Amino acid sequence: MNEVTGKLTGLAVRKPHTPFYKKLWNFLRFRKTSRPPSIASLYDPLAYAVLDSLQEQIAVIDSAGTIRFVNSGWKDFARNNDCRIEHDWIGINYLDVCKAAHDRGDDFGKRTYEGILSVISRKRPTFSIEYPCHSPTVKRWFIMTIAGLSDVEQPLYSVCHRDITERRLAEERAQKLARTDELTGLSNRRQFNEYLENEWRRSMRQQTVLTIMVLDLDHFKELNDIFGHQVGDEHLKAVGEVLKTYAHRAGDICARLGGDEFVVIFENLTLDDTQRIAGQILCTIKSLEVKNPEGKHHPVFACSMGIIRQTPNQGCSLSEFIEMADQNLYRAKKDGGDTYKLENLEEDQDNGSLRA
Repeated sequence: MNEVTGKLTGLAVRKPHTPFYKKLWNFLRFRKTSRPPSIASLYDPLAYAVLDSLQEQIAVIDSAGTIRFVNSGWKDFARNNDCRIEHDWIGINYLDVCKAAHDRGDDFGKRTYEGILSVISRKRPTFSIEYPCHSPTVKRWFIMTIAGLSDVEQPLYSVCHRDITERRLAEERAQKLARTDELTGLSNRRQFNEYLENEWRRSMRQQTVLTIMVLDLDHFKELNDIFGHQVGDEHLKAVGEVLKTYAHRAGDICARLGGDEFVVIFENLTLDDTQRIAGQILCTIKSLEVKNPEGKHHPVFACSMGIIRQTPNQGCSLSEFIEMADQNLYRAKKDGGDTYKLENLEEDQDNGSLRA
């Protein structure tokens, strides 16, 4: 069995010259009967052991899509996943099932149906597709591969479904690590930039307001110098937790850009809510207790914030939007920190333009 293509190799590839291969050949080859042969036609215990020992779900279909054989892996998966067909798979048309999903507009069914037809019509030797098959409690992914069997009297095709969950979960973990700040668990700069570009275009199409808050911790270098980098790291984690409590809606995101610089994006936030949340974030961060292992008295560590509130339009680029937020952060720092500077470029029904 080829694990990549799901193709039966060494069993039904060449015309048989031994009793075992003759039995398997007679089982798989097309028979002109009203009903295809069942698994009972394959009596040799070795054939059962070879095919049923495989974890992959394997079926053999003919050119009409009719199932001629399924292994134990196929039947076990059906039984364990509440499939209406548990035992008598022989004679079921697999292609019709895929076509029904295709006709309903199901994307996987459509691509699978077209892929199987492309192999049966000899437009391609094999076809593979990865798909999710999640249970209520477990995430699962599979890859389905169909390939023609060579050197048989009538066209037959192996259909193999293989579990690739472990690989996909590893890929998800790797992608998450590539887009997550390791220290705080927030999005990193890469993830933030990708998200903001997409959100900017979407907000421009839908004409929704975007609010960006750029934060920088005041006197953070002093914190590291007084208490050490380990205490500084714990403080950064605590700031990240504060930001998570506010950026909790589907269209919000908070990220650590590096060092002691953070950013939060809010979608469709009113001016009143923007000012309220900005004030709450400042107060909450200022009230954080620095975890000092030596119990020494410590100064208060606050933060500064630059804010821009605007509906994206052709007259302002994304880079200009971010630059304005950075300029407002600079103004807040210049005024001594522990404050925010907000520039509202929206004419709200209840609030006019504001620069504070």
